[in-house]
Amino acid sequence: VCALQVNIIASSIQFLPNHHATLCPLCYIKNSPFKVETWCHFARERQRLVDLINRHRVSGVLMLSGDVHLGEMLESYPACLLPYSLHELTSSGMTHAAATSYPPMTLEIMKRVSPNPFSLGMVLDKNYGQLDFEWEGRPKVTLSLRGVEGMAALEREVFLDTLAYPSEGEEGEEIPSKAAHCVPEADFHWMKRCRFVIVIALIVSVQVLAVIALLRYCVLSLLSLRRKQKKV
Repeated sequence: VCALQVNIIASSIQFLPNHHATLCPLCYIKNSPFKVETWCHFARERQRLVDLINRHRVSGVLMLSGDVHLGEMLESYPACLLPYSLHELTSSGMTHAAATSYPPMTLEIMKRVSPNPFSLGMVLDKNYGQLDFEWEGRPKVTLSLRGVEGMAALEREVFLDTLAYPSEGEEGEEIPSKAAHCVPEADFHWMKRCRFVIVIALIVSVQVLAVIALLRYCVLSLLSLRRKQKKV
């Protein structure tokens, strides 16, 4: 087996996700809990790394990352960044997690309204990542996210021969038409890019209007009761 059949790149922040642009303008508030660091904030550097891998035709690249208070398994389309699928395994944290750090409603809204197009699944509880290589037969790696008991919460097998550049004369896979996750969300129309903030604003507005309506009802009811008492 070639020693360079697998090339693992470890990053302190996520590489594939570009969905954090949808948290605007919450990311720009000082000490905002929504200010999440990813490579999408460093588009030039992100492209330089992709160009470096392509220039040297580096096969078998796997990404490891963390620092988002949750576990996530991600995959890009072939030809989106590389001629083959680029897999990323994100694991964090071992001592605390998103499920206990953020309001459940906020996490649910972000999962539904601002989905990460690269994501194959998320683990919001405490977790750690694990890579298991099997060299006999057709070599493969099993990427998994495991909970505190060591049981796999998410798991995916990847055959190493699929993480390779096409031979000369062969063409790589075409990008599926309108593959949204091949376009940085920062380039989307502002209404689509800021959909998470728009939904949050609508929910808060409805709640505020409901409180105002309730207060108005209470005040009118109290005034009506006092009028009746005066008549008596």
